[in-house]
Amino acid sequence: MSSKDTNHSHPEFGEASSHSHPAPRYAAESEQLPSYDAYPNAPQAPPYPTELPGTFPVGRNTTRPLVTLQELDSHLRLLSVFDSLRKTVREFEPDVSPTDPDAKWVIFLARAVHRFDAWSTVGLRRSRTKGRSLHSELPPWDVLMVWHTYLLNPRIYFEDGYRRNHNLLDIGDFPLVWIASLISPDTHEPLDPAPDRVFAFESRTGLPFYPVMSVIEDPDLNLKCPKCEKTNSVKWHEENGKGYAQVGFAKQCEACDLTITHEATSVRKFFDDLILATRNPENKFMAGTLLKPVEGTPDPGPASTATQKIELYFGTFNINWNLRPAEWSELVGWRFSGIERRMKTGLQVHSSKAIELLPPRLIKVLARYHNHYTPSIELAGAVMRQGSFIQKMVGLGWTAPHRFDLDQTTLVRCAARYHAFLDLIASGPTKLLVPTLDIDLSWHTHQLKAESYREDTLRLVGRVPDHDDRVDEERLSSSFDMTSQAWRRRFGVPYNVCGCPQPAPGVSEKVKRFGFKLLPQKSSVAPFTSARPDLITLDDACAEGTHPSSHNSILFHNHPSTRKNREKRVSEKANRLEKARQLDASEKGDEWNALHVKRQNADHQDPFVLPYPYWGVSAPEFYGYGGCGAFDGSVIAECTELAGCGGGCNTGCGLGMPVCGIGGGGSKSG
Repeated sequence: MSSKDTNHSHPEFGEASSHSHPAPRYAAESEQLPSYDAYPNAPQAPPYPTELPGTFPVGRNTTRPLVTLQELDSHLRLLSVFDSLRKTVREFEPDVSPTDPDAKWVIFLARAVHRFDAWSTVGLRRSRTKGRSLHSELPPWDVLMVWHTYLLNPRIYFEDGYRRNHNLLDIGDFPLVWIASLISPDTHEPLDPAPDRVFAFESRTGLPFYPVMSVIEDPDLNLKCPKCEKTNSVKWHEENGKGYAQVGFAKQCEACDLTITHEATSVRKFFDDLILATRNPENKFMAGTLLKPVEGTPDPGPASTATQKIELYFGTFNINWNLRPAEWSELVGWRFSGIERRMKTGLQVHSSKAIELLPPRLIKVLARYHNHYTPSIELAGAVMRQGSFIQKMVGLGWTAPHRFDLDQTTLVRCAARYHAFLDLIASGPTKLLVPTLDIDLSWHTHQLKAESYREDTLRLVGRVPDHDDRVDEERLSSSFDMTSQAWRRRFGVPYNVCGCPQPAPGVSEKVKRFGFKLLPQKSSVAPFTSARPDLITLDDACAEGTHPSSHNSILFHNHPSTRKNREKRVSEKANRLEKARQLDASEKGDEWNALHVKRQNADHQDPFVLPYPYWGVSAPEFYGYGGCGAFDGSVIAECTELAGCGGGCNTGCGLGMPVCGIGGGGSKSG
């Protein structure tokens, strides 16, 4: 992905090139927002704020702005690069298969995850001190894209850094503003990298700095057999569907009898961690056990207890605990179903009732082991799901060059609404709250400041809100309705005005509406305005920014209740739309209702209804080494067993395990 521009560094760090461009001037972020009336029918609304205030209220606290306008603008510039990278890969015309754009992109992502894992482990200097400048060690854009997505799963990222890869915590925050300075502000094309960046990556990882676009350029990778540890050369893509970047990956080891699969390498990773944790329970932990469910802070005690329980269940079989990880893996047939079966049997011995499913916490642990890389999340699918959010930003026009140089009001509202969203989290019970697109942009930006995000949220809301990467569309839809109702109760204005059907009003809204009808009406009505212009605007051009953010919505394709729930939900929303139209036609609805009706149209997409994949005569070939997600990472093809979904689902497949939410873990979605 070469650029016509020359290398350029931010003036703050020196080495400013002759092609450097002045950064946009941002208004001073010092003025307090005016005090707002809580009622949307106020005859006069305060002027729309064009600058960030010095502080925002969040719960019982006040805080400086947690994201700045420059950070938001820099983030959008970076998303533009990621979007261009995706288009470049999909449009690349190779001489060999695959030629399908989706397949090319997924194979590229599998390679990007491989490159990220190399960079984040051996590629970073182990002797680095925390907070040391990362500028000369900044990886290529494909690796940055994976790192960016990883950070948007803040609890997994922190736990992985705490228990397995300390480099993740040592490298500190994602240097967003500085990275944006390496992108042309006029074209949003990456500038040529500095030689020391190229040398650092290539000399430490042994991989080329520039990512390849076709399997013909770099068809193989080296993979250790999980049984004999012999290095095997495997293909990224095979015509028979058994390439490493494909779900059906299978390779007969060149030195032993094992057929290497994604599941086999993942099972070996599970037992690597289990043996370390049993031998050093005070310092080594299994994935998914270390953090407190609500607060998201480390709690080694229960983590050690979880390891002891797994050890206890396996101990029922009088197994020699001096076995090596490969020997453990052999005992369970290199299958997660074998691990599940042995743990169920062991649990049954120590329980007085029949065991049909493992406890949710153990399901969560197993679900975190469905790839053999260091991260305990399937990052290729996560990048695909994040891609749908990027497409929304592109569709809004927010990633266009110089989009906010002269008018920052949209970014101001993004930041203000995000702080209000945190205030909503702080003020209510631990339920799943779902952001809108503009809030999600600010939330993502805050999460990239990994350490600050943890410290800020612990101080302000008492926990680290996670950002759940995979939530069933049914739960996400109902949670968005709940979020909308809570928002209007707290702030007096609607949560979104994009044209989506509004949730049924709560009791307080019905009483307020009834009381309003009993009051004598004035002969002349003042023009309709928003009493909280910092939180909602009447401007049609800004409406789509309040559309629900649903890039983490997933569909369990073969789940027996999926179609029934979807049909019911679609019917309910159609009824809401019709009721809103009737209220407007009879002039019984308020001005907000009239605005929603005005913006309803046939082209407005339901954010929580994913299209079913086309099965046709034969099932499509799903790509993605960890994944049960079709090409956008959102459609779950199977949901049958615990390890399930083709061996790649990172949610436990809904088998009794909460896929998170603020309930049991903080505000999650987006």
